[in-house]
Amino acid sequence: MYSSLCGYALLFLWPLLVVISIAETVGFIATHSDEQQQRRTRSNQEYQALQQQLNSLEHQSNTLNSLINTDTNKGYRQRAIDTAAQLSTLEDQRTQLIEKLSTIEQTPSTQSAFNSLANTLNTDPAKLQHIGFLALAIITDIVGLVALLAFNAAATA
Repeated sequence: MYSSLCGYALLFLWPLLVVISIAETVGFIATHSDEQQQRRTRSNQEYQALQQQLNSLEHQSNTLNSLINTDTNKGYRQRAIDTAAQLSTLEDQRTQLIEKLSTIEQTPSTQSAFNSLANTLNTDPAKLQHIGFLALAIITDIVGLVALLAFNAAATA
């Protein structure tokens, strides 16, 4: 009697638990996707800021090079040597910026697939992304349940 009562209770709870699991899986995937997008945005902004700094340093280097040439041509040797020391410092900063730039990963947005498909289907990309996440969550949870049932059947046999 108690065993069949627990069985019926689990039979009625099972759909609710599956729906909760699917909703949590969608939430997890969406949160992870948003975090990745924010990281890409921060990386892109950092990359652009460093690129602007690099451009500024290159402009300053070009200016100092022309000053060195002018001072050398006009006989201001000491001033040219002092300016060359400043140029050396700028070159060191430039090298450090180039190293920083190489460590920032420039990745294309994975959401572009949803955007292009949404444009093709003439629908909202966010809605399409949510539908994709929902489909993935359903597949993931159903495959997990089938695997659990298969394992249970194999253990019973």
